[in-house]
Amino acid sequence: MTYSSVRLYLHISRRFRNFPELIQAIRKGGSVDHASLRNGLQFHHPPGRDGLVSVLVETWIEEAYTGSGFYVPKAGDLVLDIGANVGVFAIYLAHQNPECQIIAIEPFPENFEYLRRNLEVNRIRNVEARQTALAAGTCTGYMVEVGTRSLDHVLRADPAGGVCYQVDTCSLGDLLDLSGTSHVSLLKMDIEGSEYDVFAQADPAILSRFERIAVEYHDNLRPNTLRLLKDRLNSTHTVDVRPSTLPGCGVIRAQLL
Repeated sequence: MTYSSVRLYLHISRRFRNFPELIQAIRKGGSVDHASLRNGLQFHHPPGRDGLVSVLVETWIEEAYTGSGFYVPKAGDLVLDIGANVGVFAIYLAHQNPECQIIAIEPFPENFEYLRRNLEVNRIRNVEARQTALAAGTCTGYMVEVGTRSLDHVLRADPAGGVCYQVDTCSLGDLLDLSGTSHVSLLKMDIEGSEYDVFAQADPAILSRFERIAVEYHDNLRPNTLRLLKDRLNSTHTVDVRPSTLPGCGVIRAQLL
C-alpha cells in the first residue's frame, strides 16, 4: 500500500460503507469477509482468510493496474483479468463501463465460487468467469495453498505440500484463441509467480495483440521475473515498472508501441 495511513483511511471512509471494519483490519490485522461500497456494490470473500482489504485498496484506491490514465474501459473493449480472485478488479471495470467485455480467469475453487457469487450479487452481465490457470502450455497442474490469504495459491506441476486442487492450464496464446479475438485492450495478470512461465513462452506475435498489459511481478517467488518480463516486452511495448513496498514485488505496465 503506497498511501500514508491518514490518507488511506480517508479514502476508505469515502468509498466504503463498512469502513470502520476495513480500517480495523488494516490497523490490527484480521480477516474481513465482506465489503460494501457507497455506490452499492458488494464483495463477499472466503471467511477466515485475509486478502480482501489489500485487493480493494490496490484496485479501488491505488488503481495499481489502471491509474494515472493508463487505462479507462471503453465500449467494445475486451479485458482479460488473469488471477481474478473474487472478482474485485473485474467488477471495478465492469461498473465503470457496462459496455466493455471482461473475461475473468480464476483457478482456485474457493475463489472461483466467490467470483461467481459477486458477479451475481452485483448483477454484472459483462464479465465471463472461467475456472482455469494460465501457464506455459496446456496441461494439468495443481493449485497449492501456501498461506492464509485468498491470494496465497501457487501453480505447481506436482501436488507437493499443502492443500492442493487439480486444474487445467492453458497458454496465453491458447487463451487468445478461446476468446475469439485478435485484439485485447488490457491484459491484467496477478498469478503469484507463474507470470514467469507465461511470458517465457510468449513471443512478440502474441504480445503484440495486447494494447496494454499490467502484470504484478514476483521476484520474491521467482527470481529474475522482472528482468524476463522487461526483456520480453521491450520489443513490442513501452515499459513502466512500479515497485511496491514489499521487496521483490510490484506492477509492470506496458503499452503497445
